[in-house]
Amino acid sequence: MEREHFYSADTYYKKTFGAKVYRLPVDGGFTCPNRDGRLGEKGCFFCSASGSGDFTPRAMSGTIDIGLQLECAKQLVSLKKPGKYIAYLQSFTNTYASAGYLEKIYSECLCEKSMSGLCIGTRPDCINDNIASLISQLSAKYGKPVYIELGLQTIHDKTEKYMGRGYCLKDFDNALDIINKYSLPVIVHLIIGLPEETTDDYIESVRYVSSKNIHGIKISLLNIISGTVMEKLYNSNPSIFPLLNPESYIAALAECIKNTRKDIVIYRLTGDAPKKLLVAPLFAGNKKFVLNSITKYFKENNIYQGSDFPDTGGNDAAGASDVL
Repeated sequence: MEREHFYSADTYYKKTFGAKVYRLPVDGGFTCPNRDGRLGEKGCFFCSASGSGDFTPRAMSGTIDIGLQLECAKQLVSLKKPGKYIAYLQSFTNTYASAGYLEKIYSECLCEKSMSGLCIGTRPDCINDNIASLISQLSAKYGKPVYIELGLQTIHDKTEKYMGRGYCLKDFDNALDIINKYSLPVIVHLIIGLPEETTDDYIESVRYVSSKNIHGIKISLLNIISGTVMEKLYNSNPSIFPLLNPESYIAALAECIKNTRKDIVIYRLTGDAPKKLLVAPLFAGNKKFVLNSITKYFKENNIYQGSDFPDTGGNDAAGASDVL
């Protein structure tokens, strides 16, 4: 049997759930401290008007009801290979609300019999003990895993002026410490292609998070989206952006994979913006081409996850992937 080049989400899901799993994006009606005026009103500079939830049923059809959104999302994948489902609260900051509202939305996702789990996308500065405890309790109540997806993008606080996140690496570390107390699996989102960052910077980011007790990583190519602050930055000063073409992106990605701890699940290898909103790089709009090119490059160059990550002879996160 051919050795896998990286620990894919598909492999993890089949191992954990015994079947292919589809993450169904839904909009829980949340906002964000970077949108409601607490920190800002424009959002993170790279974030679309829908809070990165461009593919949710609500964004596409206006459906608000969680149950209906999940049914609509299931219909969108109904012609694909049969599998199981995980509800994915993707839009905006999905831990930024009252405890009562959080419990309501999370419960509506978890109580759906066809859902095998829940994934909650959020910011590190919107995690506290009460929220983590609530999520842990609901996971136990419904007997389903709940994954916390933390947007980090980069460990380099120097890049903050180009992202407008409103939080720093210390906030991520604090959030991770809290979540780890409740043994909830954490997926970290990183971006390749941020202004003034290099491949060495990307490697430092993946090595740093790989040294932590995390379950998974999402790696995305920076997609410059129409209507965002990032688009204005790009138009006014394109020289600060790494000029990534497919070849340079895949080469940088390969270095990141080589420097990712072997037991960490790789949930994403590229971006996924709607073509009608994508300003640059345009090749990112052809996801099939990008993924096929990654597969080809990894095979031809013997790229394997963790090959350049220090072997510590075991780590505290070694069992983090087994969350059921």
